[in-house]
Amino acid sequence: MKSVSGAYLLVMLQQCAVWTVYAIRIHDPEVLVMNALAVGINAIFLSLFLYVQWQFARYGFMTIVLLSMPLPFLVHLFMTTSHIGLLATMGSIITYAVSLDSVSLTLKSRDPDTVNMLLVVAATINGAIWGVYAILIGDLYIFLPNVAALASSSIQIHLYWWSKGDMDSTHWLIQYL
Repeated sequence: MKSVSGAYLLVMLQQCAVWTVYAIRIHDPEVLVMNALAVGINAIFLSLFLYVQWQFARYGFMTIVLLSMPLPFLVHLFMTTSHIGLLATMGSIITYAVSLDSVSLTLKSRDPDTVNMLLVVAATINGAIWGVYAILIGDLYIFLPNVAALASSSIQIHLYWWSKGDMDSTHWLIQYL
């Protein structure tokens, strides 16, 4: 199984913090609670990652929070709600695009272990749920990144099937990639 990098965890922490700021601006308690929880969970994961990788235990959690939180809240002070929504949307779409970094490796090696299926399944479920929610409340900023999540997950699922031999090499997606 592919490991998760510290950079990815830090980006996810920042991304959840920006979405938290957006939720505060649009007064949406569901988005606020989910992203505030995600900030806490990401901070814990990043702290554990730093501890395991570099034995960075003393004040690790506080250091992460103190170093990573000012940016999103500065955004809150100096940007409009639309700009914050656009920043959060672009950041999420970029994050999902970066999750496709293993596509070339999977195509070269045809090794199913290069696809992190746990993250793919989580992104698929997350994208579907938040996509439906975005449609229900009519929020384009929440909807667009979840379309990107579903597209990224679909590519990775198809690559996984292909690498396991469950899909023919002549499938249009494999040919396109």
